[in-house]
Amino acid sequence: MNTLQQEDSPRCLSVLEVPFMSSRRRRETAKRLFVTVLAVLMGSSTLLACTGADGVIAEIRTLVETYIRDDISPGLVVGLRFGETTWIEAFGISDIKTRDPLTAEHQFFVGSIAKQFTAAAVLRLIEEGQVSLDASIASYLPDAPEAWSEITIRHLLNHTSGICSLGSMPNDLGEGVIVSEMVIGFIRPTELRFAPGEDWVYSTAGYYVLAYIVERITGAPFEAFVEQEFLGPLGMTDTGYRIQREPDRLAGYHRVYWQGEAMFVEPSDDVLGLGFGMYTTASDLFVWEAALRSGRVVSAATFAEMTKPTETRSASGEVSIHDYGFGLELRFDDLGTLSRVGHGGNGGGHIGIVWSYPEEDIVLIVLQNSDSMLPPLLEEIETVLLNACASE
Repeated sequence: MNTLQQEDSPRCLSVLEVPFMSSRRRRETAKRLFVTVLAVLMGSSTLLACTGADGVIAEIRTLVETYIRDDISPGLVVGLRFGETTWIEAFGISDIKTRDPLTAEHQFFVGSIAKQFTAAAVLRLIEEGQVSLDASIASYLPDAPEAWSEITIRHLLNHTSGICSLGSMPNDLGEGVIVSEMVIGFIRPTELRFAPGEDWVYSTAGYYVLAYIVERITGAPFEAFVEQEFLGPLGMTDTGYRIQREPDRLAGYHRVYWQGEAMFVEPSDDVLGLGFGMYTTASDLFVWEAALRSGRVVSAATFAEMTKPTETRSASGEVSIHDYGFGLELRFDDLGTLSRVGHGGNGGGHIGIVWSYPEEDIVLIVLQNSDSMLPPLLEEIETVLLNACASE
């Protein structure tokens, strides 16, 4: 099995898109509007008042225990930062062969959650003046094809380049370590789906190109740059990339789990650079999320750019807005307020999310050691969180 099959899909869509019913969004908006107006009338500086963390954790624990008991997943690690409270708990088993319990210390492959690390690496170089956001990527890749001449760094960051992820790498690339030049060589001949800036399509291949640009500018492997600039300084010792070192406490790796049965697989022997194969823990993801939001990864102004929605203009002049920033999936409520920011990811035998709710000061992390059936649980958990913050 080739490594790239674990993350990309031929449809070029996000690997974890959770639909939310419009009626529920209307209820959320009504609650938010009521609480906001109440806070203004009372002269309060806090827009949303949330109920106690203990009750919220108890409700979420019940949901997850039911999910495990119904054999929908072997195991999950759930993390919640709710105001001043941080809670991390593991549920279920690590793998269905050994029946070993899952722990909060187990590591998970996080798939596209890693895109925010890639975006942050590029934005760090922009802040240092080594890269320009709106420069053609041909400025940094002299061997870029002519079709890429109008693609800018911005286009790659917000998925408007027209470069589409095409699924798995061809078998003739071989096995073992797949080096950066091989990956870019596979992407380079593909035709653009549209002219840069005219449309939006989720593109992991575009993020491989970004990581390659980091390598060309710094002269170091992308993973080494991220380790030096972010992971080391932040103390994220349980986070890394397979191309540098293998995880030492990897959670079981399952596909298509249902009622106690699954295809139990080991991670592919193929090892790919350019930011692929990232693993981490819930604890380290909390460290990263707090650092990213507080200006310790990129500046506050740069983070604000990361959380702006993307605008495209078609050839006919039609303008569209897309809820994606730089390496971050966004959601806005009906009042236009950013209500959730983060990313989901599918590691082929793992799946997870990191979601932050800015108004409520809540961060939710869920890591599961199988790659299916997670979205319904996430919707139930989110309902608990938002109800708790709109009930007073």
